[in-house]
Amino acid sequence: RVERFKHDVDAKWEWPKAPKALMTELLLRGPQTLGELRTRASRLYAFENLEAVSAVVDWLSAQTPPWLTVLPRAVGQSAVRYGHTLYPPDEAPDAGPPAAAAPVRAAERSLATATSDGSVLQSQIEAIQSEMADLHEQIASLRRRLDTLEGRM
Repeated sequence: RVERFKHDVDAKWEWPKAPKALMTELLLRGPQTLGELRTRASRLYAFENLEAVSAVVDWLSAQTPPWLTVLPRAVGQSAVRYGHTLYPPDEAPDAGPPAAAAPVRAAERSLATATSDGSVLQSQIEAIQSEMADLHEQIASLRRRLDTLEGRM
C-alpha cells in the first residue's frame, strides 16, 4: 500500500506530545476552554491537571508567531476560550464582538476597585440610583403619552 497522506508536524515544528495534542484538538474542534482541552486531549496526552494545560497554552502563545490566541468571552460564558492561529488570512474567523466582552471586563475591574475602595462603591451605587430615577421618569412619561394617544386621560 502507498501512504496517501503524510503528517509533517513533527518534521516542520518539532512539537512535543503535549502541544501537539492541544493543537490537534483545537484544529479538530475549534476554540475551547482549558478544561475542555484537558478532557478532550487526554486520548493523545494525559495532562495531570489544569496547570499543566495552562503551561502548554502559555508556551504555545509565547512562540513567534503565536500558535494560540485568547478569544474574548462570549455572552453567557464564564470561561476564557483559546483558539489556534493557523487559519489562512481569508479564512480567519471573527474574534467575536468586542463590545460583548468589554462590559464584563469593565465590571470586573470596577468590582475589584470597589472592594479595595469603599468610596468608589458608594459613587457607583449613587450613579445607578440616579440612572434608575431617570428610567422611572421616562417610563412615567411614556405611560402618559400612551394614555393620551389612547384617549384614556
